[in-house]
Amino acid sequence: MLVITFFGLLMLASSGYKIFRMILKKEFDLLQMNYILLFGSLSLIFGILGQGMGLFGAMEAISVAGDISPSLVAAGFRVSMITPLYGIFIFIFSLIFWGVLKEINLRKMIH
Repeated sequence: MLVITFFGLLMLASSGYKIFRMILKKEFDLLQMNYILLFGSLSLIFGILGQGMGLFGAMEAISVAGDISPSLVAAGFRVSMITPLYGIFIFIFSLIFWGVLKEINLRKMIH
């Protein structure tokens, strides 16, 4: 989750830098806009990777233990869903920031 948070912070920093350039410097271009999507996408990918690694470890533990209860498996699956949901949350915000900033930039570039 630390890596996902790091990419989320980089996405916010990229968005903040772009907003800074738009408001204070009056620079309207599409340069560095893709970094917002890059860091959001990396958050999503690392979230899915984290879930895969967690499920792989859980299946290995299940095969060693042999007989386990279904409620234990359900609880483990619920915990494994935390990282992809966190990654999806950051990715959705990156899409929103990217879309809004792109639209503002395009409207200012036309006028």
